[in-house]
Amino acid sequence: MHDHLVVHPRSSASPKGGASSSFREDARDPSVYGTLDDPFYKGTPARTWSFPLDTFQSQACACVERSESVLVAAHTSAGKTVVAEYAVAKALQENARVIYTSPLKALSNQKFRELSEEFNTNKDGKQEQNVGIMTGDVTLHTNAPVLVMTTEIMRSMMYKGNDEVMGSVRYVVFDEVHYMTDKERGVVWEETIIMMPSNVTMVFLSATLANAHDFASWIASVHNQPCHVISTSKRPTPLVHYGFPCVASGPSKGAPPGSSPPPPKESTGLYLVVDENGRFVDESFDKLSAVIATHHASTTTTAGGGQHGGGGGGSGDGAPPPSSSSKPARAKPASPKDLQRIMKLLHARDLHPAIVFAFSRRECEHNALQVSKLDFLPDEESKAQVASIYDAALMSLPEADRSFAPLASLKPLLQRGVGVHHSGLLPMVKEVVEILFQEGFLRVLFTTETFAMGLNMPARTVVFTSLSKFDGEKVRHVSSGEYIQMSGRAGRRGVDSVGMVIFLATYDPPENVDAQTSIVGLDKEVFKSIMLGKPKPLVSEFRLTYYTLLNLIRRSASGSMSGSWTGVMAASGASKGKRKRGVQGDASPSQAAAASALSYQEHVISMSFHAHQRESVCRRMRREASQLLKRAQRLEAGLVNLDDSDDDAMDNSYDEEAEDGENDNDNDSDEDGEMDDAGKESAGDGANANAFSRACDARDVLLNKLRKVEDAYYKCLRKAVDYKKNAPLMEAHLQAGRMVKVRLRERDVETDWGWGIVLAVMHKDATWLSSGGTGASSKVGDMVVDVLVEAAPRSSPREDAVPPRWRTVLYAGRSADARSLPPPPEAEPLPSVSDAAYSEMCPVRFPLSAIVGISAGRLSLPRDLTQLSSRQAVLSSLREMQRRFPKGLPRLHPVEDMKLTIAHFATQIKDSGKDKQHKRRAAVVSCAEKHKDVCKLEEELGANAAFQAAFDAFVAPKASGGGPSGKDSKHKEITWEGKRADGVAALDPRVLLASSELRRRAARLREAAEQTSLAAFRRELNARKRVLRSLGHLEVHRETGDGTTAPAAAAEPIVDLTMDDDASGDAPGTFDVVTLKGRAACHVDIADELLTTELLFNGGFNALTVPQLCALCSCLLPETEKTAEAIKLRSELQSTLEMLQEAATRVAEVAFDCGVAPPEAERETFVSKYVESFQSGLMDVAFEWSRGLKTFAEIADMTDLFEGSIVRSLRRLVEFLDNLHNACVEVGESSLAEKFEEAHKSISRGIVHANSLYL
Repeated sequence: MHDHLVVHPRSSASPKGGASSSFREDARDPSVYGTLDDPFYKGTPARTWSFPLDTFQSQACACVERSESVLVAAHTSAGKTVVAEYAVAKALQENARVIYTSPLKALSNQKFRELSEEFNTNKDGKQEQNVGIMTGDVTLHTNAPVLVMTTEIMRSMMYKGNDEVMGSVRYVVFDEVHYMTDKERGVVWEETIIMMPSNVTMVFLSATLANAHDFASWIASVHNQPCHVISTSKRPTPLVHYGFPCVASGPSKGAPPGSSPPPPKESTGLYLVVDENGRFVDESFDKLSAVIATHHASTTTTAGGGQHGGGGGGSGDGAPPPSSSSKPARAKPASPKDLQRIMKLLHARDLHPAIVFAFSRRECEHNALQVSKLDFLPDEESKAQVASIYDAALMSLPEADRSFAPLASLKPLLQRGVGVHHSGLLPMVKEVVEILFQEGFLRVLFTTETFAMGLNMPARTVVFTSLSKFDGEKVRHVSSGEYIQMSGRAGRRGVDSVGMVIFLATYDPPENVDAQTSIVGLDKEVFKSIMLGKPKPLVSEFRLTYYTLLNLIRRSASGSMSGSWTGVMAASGASKGKRKRGVQGDASPSQAAAASALSYQEHVISMSFHAHQRESVCRRMRREASQLLKRAQRLEAGLVNLDDSDDDAMDNSYDEEAEDGENDNDNDSDEDGEMDDAGKESAGDGANANAFSRACDARDVLLNKLRKVEDAYYKCLRKAVDYKKNAPLMEAHLQAGRMVKVRLRERDVETDWGWGIVLAVMHKDATWLSSGGTGASSKVGDMVVDVLVEAAPRSSPREDAVPPRWRTVLYAGRSADARSLPPPPEAEPLPSVSDAAYSEMCPVRFPLSAIVGISAGRLSLPRDLTQLSSRQAVLSSLREMQRRFPKGLPRLHPVEDMKLTIAHFATQIKDSGKDKQHKRRAAVVSCAEKHKDVCKLEEELGANAAFQAAFDAFVAPKASGGGPSGKDSKHKEITWEGKRADGVAALDPRVLLASSELRRRAARLREAAEQTSLAAFRRELNARKRVLRSLGHLEVHRETGDGTTAPAAAAEPIVDLTMDDDASGDAPGTFDVVTLKGRAACHVDIADELLTTELLFNGGFNALTVPQLCALCSCLLPETEKTAEAIKLRSELQSTLEMLQEAATRVAEVAFDCGVAPPEAERETFVSKYVESFQSGLMDVAFEWSRGLKTFAEIADMTDLFEGSIVRSLRRLVEFLDNLHNACVEVGESSLAEKFEEAHKSISRGIVHANSLYL
């Protein structure tokens, strides 16, 4: 059973036999090649096998014959490799080139070996070099028609415009494409796919995906060609899942300490949990759970309440920190006796070979040692073969390293048929283990989950020592996707009738089960979700990097865009760029390059999988917002009643539509907010209702403008610092009683709390500030404001609704014991038009950044606000103030009232030169102008009929308990049966309320759709370009009168507080040129490119010796593992590290000033986090290894890291030194290039330089 669908460009999925595509079919004979919706191939195949192909395999091969991209999603060992081999054979048949990419170097090495065995022999039986390999560690046969490489190497070749290789590529195979979800490296896959030439046929191999269609539709849209999705849920070898109770640990009653009771008879076997048809066997699981619960209860009672359930298993990496909780630990690893029991059971039932998964490298080794006395390989001849293979592999190492203790200790274990495989082992050792396992010499393999990635090594049985793991932050159960990937190793196709999956079950009850009264030992729902859950969806991890940005600008300027990009840029991109940059008429070549450069950068972002996924979400948001708006218009027109529930039906239909996914690309013409035909017809009969709808639309526009201007105004004002008190200027004006407007944004969701009353200002650590400001480090991000706001408490109202510990807050911020305050009570904000049956003033704590309005007025607060009556009196006072000023409360003027001057921006604008005062003055003027804009918009809003109606209905009556009063009131009391002077009919308050709420929800959805589109990436793009300009990687040029280009007269300022981040930030007619410094950074792809080039151009590398150079470069690499040992550097290395940290501080300060940091980030925090990211854990190791005076064993003793981790880090250092060598050649620094070449040789030697056994 398999599924096939084809995704057409610019259209939705068409299932087999569905509608025809807008993509024009070619002239292929349909009797030979089939059709787009039903592909097959009846010609002479490029490759045949000795076994018949499955349907999904033959159909995928037919797609390759049709030169159409295909995504093959199937379980492990289903036979996806057949499709990859067919693409290779097809390329060789056409005398074209094919690239096979993989996410891991180890997988690339293995694929190189497999493809060499298959394709290095021609039809005449002669040997040919048809397969080559290119990774960061090895390069062989680069002219071969079949090239195996990592995705990073392929991206680098594309950026460099390597036409010698890429020009002849006809097919590309992306293996393990689900690796695109990797947070660090997933972006490489997206960039590579986006830049792929349009004439290349792509074959994607992946485990089963929940959103395969989503991925294929992205491919079709990027390359304007169809992409097939061929998936199969059928496993060639079905799996059965068993539970094995871990009941051998714990002392028996009356037994001496350390002894263990014999397991009960009913617990010595396996319990079927999921059968081969995928059915969860509840009764068997319940028996297993009862056995574990009973054993846990007996051992706990005997041990006096001690923790059991499977001790042992070791600690170390991947292990969670110890817990002080008295609750029994959940899902502990199996004990040594349990491991021995399961090993004996596997041996007795002939369930070998077996892969035993654990989630810690040290636990893997510990488990292997626990069963080391068991001999799974009694045959002496087999033992001799294992020894021979192992000894031959050791010969690839220098003689001094062959006696390395971990190498010597592993051999006896291998000769017993037991292996260990994890990332901490030496690469050579891992490969020996893989080869022995493939050859059948290893009967039991203890490994981590990395073994499940890519390596084609199935087994008879898979064993999980636990279904919980520590993911670096917390202990959690494995996800369904992780379980599917690992359990898929069970079952050898053509050998086993079923694959066995066994989990060692320890005491792990549901969270809400009382262990004293319940016999439940396992959480059934958790196990069901793990074993029967859906596969993991493919989620984009696209992100912008300086390396990407520089290479995109350089690539577009050099005219090296290829493939699908040429047509895209010619059709739309370049013209779009010309309009944005103000290029009119016939552009010169340099202008065209500049225009295309901008659109090329933005187009990469817009064509990313991230943008594709977000745009799909945005379309659905806009569609729902449109339907909400229509519902509001129908209410206002009287077409529906308040009691009608068609809005619920609308939500249900929307959910079904979103699930179906068939209308994602439909024309969203109904999203303009216009009333449908029925609404317009009815509105024609009632002009007042139509007028009110128009007033509501105008009000929504004004509110949106006001929100944006307020955000921009207070974003600028928050940068002003009172230099005398070293505190934000706003702090001095937030005295108790001050009326402020609050709007909070959390996780891209904005909540408008309206106007409230300030109680107090404090630091985040709850240290209270006096009204005049006290702290030496009172920064915006360090401060919070307690505000009384009108809210709907989640608990029922009562006189003592405020928790006792929070009552001190309500004494207007004058408490002495405020340091011990907990977070505020939970409360929900009211909508802009309050519909709560009950509301009251509640104290809520906000960050200072949530303040978007400071009134000129203050209210006198009662001394004791713990009484509900006192707080409601404050609410009445606030309402009265709003009634007196219906067009907005008067606000503090930044210059006249807050005394804002240019000195307040001294800490934010530190430029030297004549532009410094001008920039500071511009910031002050900007604040004043934005304040004026806010007041003007509020005045326009107050004159809006819809806003007046809401005000009269919900503000004026509440202010005085009836109609409005007071000499300042400009509103007349509402008579609901009457008509307003502006001709708008007065509506029932309930209708007005419901309509306003629907419009508010629609506005939020539209705003969320805007925020989740490309706006955020565009802001980041502009900010990063400012960083690159400030650091000298880019130079702004403009067109001169004679058709040439020259540097612009004035560079863009480092920080512009008035800048609109959504705009390009470029002056008309200007464009960026990559400088010499930027060209050097284009070569740095595995380390921090900014800091590296700063050190390179500032002479940081020049005076260092080669060992010091290697030590410094080790700090620039991203740290993959942390050492737990205290680091004490020698003096020459300490001074080198301090030099790096000084340079890193300068880079971080520039990045912060240019707006790269998140809005809520503080300068010192941002800078320190960046500097601390460069760790010195391997400085001593790199220094000593470069000197060459110590053996690798002595080097390994210098750190607590695994030996494999050391080798992997040193190999990455070798790659980085190559980057630096190439960068020096680029900029003409020949002497420094020679030094980096020497450093390369000093590291790439011995055990670090040992070749892969697959090569």
